[in-house]
Amino acid sequence: MRNNDFDFIKDKFDCCENDLPEGLETNMIEYKILNDKKHRVIKFEQKKNYKPMLSAAACFVLIMAVVLVTAINFNSGKVSTFSDYDELNAIVAPLEKIISSGGYGGPLKTHKYVQADGVENADVIKSDGEYIYYATWNDINNNSVYIYKADGNDGKPLTVINDISSDVTEEGDIYEVNCIFVYNNRLIVNIRKRNYVLSEKYGRDLSTAITKIYDITDKSSPLLISEFEQSGEPVSVKMIGGILYVATNYNISDDNVLPWIRKGYETAYAAPQDIAHFENALVAQYAVISAYDVEAEENAEQLKAVLGGDADIKCTKDSIYITEYPQYTSEGELVQNSDEKIFKLDLKKFGFLYADREEIKQLSTDVEINRYEAFTGVVYDIGDMFLCIGEDLNTVDDEIILYDKNMNEIDSMKIDSMTLLSRNLFMNEDTGEFVLPIYSADSERRNYGIAVFRINNSKIEMINSFFNDELLINGSNQFVMVGDYFYCIGEDIKVYAFKYQ
Repeated sequence: MRNNDFDFIKDKFDCCENDLPEGLETNMIEYKILNDKKHRVIKFEQKKNYKPMLSAAACFVLIMAVVLVTAINFNSGKVSTFSDYDELNAIVAPLEKIISSGGYGGPLKTHKYVQADGVENADVIKSDGEYIYYATWNDINNNSVYIYKADGNDGKPLTVINDISSDVTEEGDIYEVNCIFVYNNRLIVNIRKRNYVLSEKYGRDLSTAITKIYDITDKSSPLLISEFEQSGEPVSVKMIGGILYVATNYNISDDNVLPWIRKGYETAYAAPQDIAHFENALVAQYAVISAYDVEAEENAEQLKAVLGGDADIKCTKDSIYITEYPQYTSEGELVQNSDEKIFKLDLKKFGFLYADREEIKQLSTDVEINRYEAFTGVVYDIGDMFLCIGEDLNTVDDEIILYDKNMNEIDSMKIDSMTLLSRNLFMNEDTGEFVLPIYSADSERRNYGIAVFRINNSKIEMINSFFNDELLINGSNQFVMVGDYFYCIGEDIKVYAFKYQ
């Protein structure tokens, strides 16, 4: 064939509009790649005919471009799940069923506090701006939620929900209020249920998570409207919009391989197709995640689980991230997991994917600070600077440290003659004032109150401190800021109000 013959034939093809052969259609190329299809190759003797070679190369590049685009679009990073129960059981059966109780203490670190937009974290105290809700437990089956009027005055609770447990009880059940949320006219109470009979039988603590939802349209008369129980110990509870996400660690201890969720006497098990798994899982441990619509009073999605996953989840408004469950050697050393093995649960499609490198980078909350070896604290992003609330463990001194955006120290202040009750930082964004709960002590007693400070010209400036002689506090997490007042729940279950401005 002469060069001009090639041009003539090429021109004929260019002028016609033949259909693309079926074998070169995008879906067929994709099918052949994924199924590793082999094709019969007809060899031709090579001749130095450069013009056809250039045209063939152009065609090859075009076809490869189609193939690559198709492959890139198709590879969504979806995590494999189990096809059926037999496949799941074959993986779970050889795994270690018993996890030793207790844990090994790791090195103290300073962490960055991250509050993702649209994600609300659980707590034992909440406010809707008009009322304060406080949950506590102190004796067996003595769980209560107290509702106070946030009117700037000290006072007793307006309403008490007493003896919060479950409608379905068994011998040995013990209930402990874990956390609460308030959403519109719904009060959500998450409870940890332990059973000492089963704990004795299996030689370790066993727990489930119970969630109760109350209608609090009438604050003086809350009405229980929904309740569900989930396998595993409650570890993380998040609220995104009107959907409650409960994450539990479920350690298989009997023949019940599948995680479950229960309403009344009806139990629904997670389908194998909704369970993903880490390849190197050593123990029969699930991170179990449920999604519940608190207003519709129904499950928003199917129950999901990750074999070998940890329920200590991280969240954005679009995704839940699940890391591997911490594993230790017989000497008590932590087995370092690959930081690339992180799953994410897409909350729009409610399916598992792999987290990409940028997402993994954003998940780390450890902060390197130029401080003492025995220093621990929490770093808060306050706009154009960082503020660290921490403690020098050598001297037991509480300290406030101010950093620029490059984590260079700008200023610091030791809280002389006072001790912090919490490292939770409370800020009034309108006034720029910060509040920390504190106490001062003499030889006879402690005096509880608050310290108020601001950042002025890149300096930490203590404004004032306020105390109430009647206030006694047992814990470190019963504080909330509402408007111009800071509220503390006392040992006597009264609310104490401090006007901090």
